[in-house]
Amino acid sequence: MAHTAPPPTESAAPQVTTVSTAGPPTSAGNPANAKPATTGGPTIAQIIQPIAAHFFGTEPPVRLEFWDGSSLDGHRSHVTIRFMTPEAITRVIWSPNELGLGRAYVAGELEVDGDLFDLIGALRATKSTTLASAAKSLPKTVSAARRLDVLHRPLAPPPQEARLRGWRHSRGRDSNAIQHHYDVGNDFYRIVLGPTMTYSCARFSDEVTTLDEAQPAKHDLICRKLGLHERPAARLLDVGCGWGSMAIHAAATYGTKVVGITISRSQAARVQVEVVLLLELEGPVGGLEKSQAGAVVHGIERM
Repeated sequence: MAHTAPPPTESAAPQVTTVSTAGPPTSAGNPANAKPATTGGPTIAQIIQPIAAHFFGTEPPVRLEFWDGSSLDGHRSHVTIRFMTPEAITRVIWSPNELGLGRAYVAGELEVDGDLFDLIGALRATKSTTLASAAKSLPKTVSAARRLDVLHRPLAPPPQEARLRGWRHSRGRDSNAIQHHYDVGNDFYRIVLGPTMTYSCARFSDEVTTLDEAQPAKHDLICRKLGLHERPAARLLDVGCGWGSMAIHAAATYGTKVVGITISRSQAARVQVEVVLLLELEGPVGGLEKSQAGAVVHGIERM
């Protein structure tokens, strides 16, 4: 049975909703580490209220739910952030931005109900606390964090996060970053990007244009801005060619001699397969041809 605190006044703190539970939660997250409030004691929402006020001011921009079933209702969004374990709070305290939330989400310590775009918009619209107000609320924030036992050393990043070494933007470091990000299998990116495998914006000429139509339309707009339609057999260097959709379009449509460069093995392999299939089905097309090295579109190469 839910019990709701009296409605807040204009200057009051966020509404705290307490939901009685028979025991620790058993859904996602790590229930073994969850520490629900004792019977008759304050709820997690009541304890964490000073921390929420520290980051958001008088009212959180979205609804916040906690592992004991209690919540802080922001009244400004249909989106809910559900903190499944205390570890999620620890990550947000040490990285009070997209990084902390992202790490907790990837680690399964935090869930989101609602549209992610609405969540991002609500968080970005939140006014940053001033230095004076932050300093004033700091003692209460630290006290609340200690009561929740979340004020300790930062947690290790989730295993999915890349751990890069070396000079920033050095050839080796950037190569490792690309491989970690892109070489997870083309099937995964096909789910996200669709059959065009285009990792950028699209051009929708009207409301009925589909994404699969808008991506080639974007490629063609770029080609025409480059004047490729007026220069047969022009040469184009596509640095960071991704899965090659732009390179293939320029070569097949306008006869452009294209050199595409990628440092992702998965991307290079996919481009080569796509061009070989096109040549087998239609024969030589525009600027598409095979090379003795097996590269296509005049050499999709790894740096």
